[in-house]
Amino acid sequence: MRIDRFHADIEVAADGSISVEETLDLSFVGSWNGLIRMIPVENEYRGRRIRLDFSVAGVTDGRGAPLEYEVERAGRYRRVKIWIPGANNTSRTVTVSYSAGGALLHFDADAGDAASDAFGPQDSVGYDELYWNVTGTEWDVPIGQASAAVALPSGVTGVRAHAFTGAYASTEQDAEVETRGGTTVLATTTRSLAPREGLTVGVAWDAGIVARPSAAAKAGRAVLGPDGILERHWPWAFPIVAGFLMFRLWWRRGRDPRTGPIQPQYEPPAGLSPAEAGVVIDDRVDHRDIVATIVDLARQGFLHITEQPRTSRRGDPDFKLTRLREDEEPAKHHERAVLRALFRKARRGQQNMSKLRKTFHSDMDSLVPRLESVLVESGVYSSSPAGIRGGWAVTGIVAAIVLVVGGSMVQVELIGNRFIFPAFGSGIATAAIVLGFGWAMPARTALGAEIRRHLLGFQHFLERVEGPRLKRLEATPDLFEVFLPYAIALGVEKQWAGAFADIHTQPPDWYTGADWSGFDTFILISAINNLSHSTTGLMNYTPRGAGPTGTVGGMGSFGGGGFSGGGFGGGGGGGF
Repeated sequence: MRIDRFHADIEVAADGSISVEETLDLSFVGSWNGLIRMIPVENEYRGRRIRLDFSVAGVTDGRGAPLEYEVERAGRYRRVKIWIPGANNTSRTVTVSYSAGGALLHFDADAGDAASDAFGPQDSVGYDELYWNVTGTEWDVPIGQASAAVALPSGVTGVRAHAFTGAYASTEQDAEVETRGGTTVLATTTRSLAPREGLTVGVAWDAGIVARPSAAAKAGRAVLGPDGILERHWPWAFPIVAGFLMFRLWWRRGRDPRTGPIQPQYEPPAGLSPAEAGVVIDDRVDHRDIVATIVDLARQGFLHITEQPRTSRRGDPDFKLTRLREDEEPAKHHERAVLRALFRKARRGQQNMSKLRKTFHSDMDSLVPRLESVLVESGVYSSSPAGIRGGWAVTGIVAAIVLVVGGSMVQVELIGNRFIFPAFGSGIATAAIVLGFGWAMPARTALGAEIRRHLLGFQHFLERVEGPRLKRLEATPDLFEVFLPYAIALGVEKQWAGAFADIHTQPPDWYTGADWSGFDTFILISAINNLSHSTTGLMNYTPRGAGPTGTVGGMGSFGGGGFSGGGFGGGGGGGF
C-alpha cells in the first residue's frame, strides 16, 4: 500500500474551534481490509501536557458514501480503523473528518513570546497560531504529494505562514506556501515524502478576531477538560466515598450500646478471668492478657515462677517454670491452653521460658480465637473481634489492589502512564480508611457493654486506690495478689502495687526472685515486667522460613523552534 496524495482541509472558526478533513488517495497492491489512521491527541508544550478535544465526525469514500470505522484509545493516540471494501489491487479515496479543539496557541504582545522570523516581528497586538502536523511522520509507506489548506475566519490580519518537511525534527522546507484571499493558506510539498517523513505547517495571524478562551473557560477546562484536575485526580473520590460509607457503617454497627455512668467497682465482674477482662476492655488479645494469665495460674497454685540470674549485664532474664498440682486443671479453657503451651516439652515438670521460643507463639495464635469464642458464647460479643477486624483487613487490602491496579490502568488509558500517583495514593488511602474503621468496628452487645462499664469502674478503683477506699475492703496481701492479674491485664499494676507498698512486705510463695535481699510490691512488679518482656519476645518470635512523545517545538513555529513533525496533529498509520 502507498499514499499517492494526502490533503488536509483545516478550518479555524472564530470561536477557536478547529475542524479537519483529511483526504487520502490510496493505492493497494494485493489484498487489504482497510486503513488505520493513528492521530495523536496529547502533546507537550513548555513542560505541560495538552490534550485535544478530539472527536471523529465521519469517514467516507471518494463518492461520499460512509465507510465503517471504529475509534479506539491507544495511549496518547486515537486509533481510527477504517474498513475499505474491495481494497484489492486497486485505488481508493478515503476522507476522515474530525474536530480538534484546544490546538491553537496564543501569544500576548511584548510578553517575551513575540514572533521573530523571516516574516518580521508582529508583536504589537500579540498573535494566534495554528502549528499543525499535517501528515505525521509515522507512516511506514511513502506519500506521493502532501498538501494542506488552512481557512481562517474573515477579517483576520497579519497572516503569515511557513512549512517544514522531512523526518521528525527536520527543518527542511521543501514546500510551497501561498496565501489566498488573505484568509486561506495553501502549503504543498515540492517532492514526494519517504516513509517516516511528513509535512508540518505553521500559520499565524494577529490577535483579536479568533476568540481566546476566557478565564472562566480556562478554569473550567483546567478542572473538567481533557487532562484536567478531575481527569487526573478522579481516583481520590474513592477514599472520600470510603470514608463516608465506613463512618456511617461504624456509627450504626461499630459502637457499643449506651450504658450508664461509670462508677467505682471494688471487684471484677463475676466469673470473668483476667485475660477475658483484658479482651473486653480493648477488644483484642495482647501480651498483657497472657502475662496476667500466667501470674494468675501461679497465684492459683498451678505453677511456680523462678527468676533466673542474668548471664550478663545486658542479657535478658530467663524464668524457670515448675508445674504444680499436675493432677488438676484450671477451670477456664484458655487457662488450660496456656498451661499446656508452657509445659508442652517440660522435663520433670520444669521448663525454662527461653526454650519455648519456637513453639509458644504458634500456641498463642491458636489461643486468640478460642478466647474470643468464649466471650461470644457468653454474650459479650455477637462476633469475634479478631474475625471482624480480619474481614475488614482483607477488604481493605483487596480494595487497595483493585484501586492501584485498576485505577492505574484507567489512568494510563485516560492520560498516559506519567501520572498514576492518584490511583496508587487513593488505593493506599482507601485501604487505610477501611483498616482504620475496621479496627474500631467490633462492638459489644448490651451485656458486653455493661460488663465493660463494670470493668472500667474496677480499673478506676485499681488505679486510684487509696486509704479511704481500702478501708472498705480488707486490705491484705491476699487481696493484693487476687487482684494483681486483673491490674496487669488492665494496665494499672504499678498503681495497684503502690497502694500495698506498706502492706505487702513478704514475697509471694508462687514467685522467687533472682536476688531479693529485700522485698516490696514494686520489686515484684519490676520482676513481672521482666516476665512480660520475656513473654512478649516469645509471642513475637518468627521462625525462619516463614512511541516518541509528541512535542510542540519551542514557542510555536514562529519562535525559531518550528520543524517537521512538531505541533499538534500528525501521527501516522498503515494498512491492515
